[in-house]
Amino acid sequence: MVYLTSYILIILTTFSLQTSNDVRRRLGAPVTEIYRPDPSISVKVDYDDQGQICMLRINGKQSGVIRRMVTDDMTKLAEQLVPVKSRGRLLGIQGIPPAMNCCDSHVTRYEKVIQYSWSRHGSDYMFRYEYVGRECASGQPEKTDVTR
Repeated sequence: MVYLTSYILIILTTFSLQTSNDVRRRLGAPVTEIYRPDPSISVKVDYDDQGQICMLRINGKQSGVIRRMVTDDMTKLAEQLVPVKSRGRLLGIQGIPPAMNCCDSHVTRYEKVIQYSWSRHGSDYMFRYEYVGRECASGQPEKTDVTR
């Protein structure tokens, strides 16, 4: 009987977490989500403890025979997700010197958002938006001492 009960419990556990809704019901709201709106673009969203977006990262990679400008698609997506008018007043733009001729990057500061833009040799691209005054909840839990 114990084996049968264990077997049923394993089956129920295995089949109970099949969708994101199942996971959310079991564990609560996520602190990080990753989306793939296009085969060459991914979007990672981090949330604070109140469920507000604290950081949004858009990555893109050009590959394949057709070398379309993935940055155009990323810029359009960024405008939809973090519209310029919602970022607040522009405070300044700062270029960051490339490290060992590897990448081009700059920081654009707004009142409500800091935008980091990065590209490497025309193939990898990244836009990262950090919301001012919001701390992401996606960090590792604080270290706790475990008595052995």
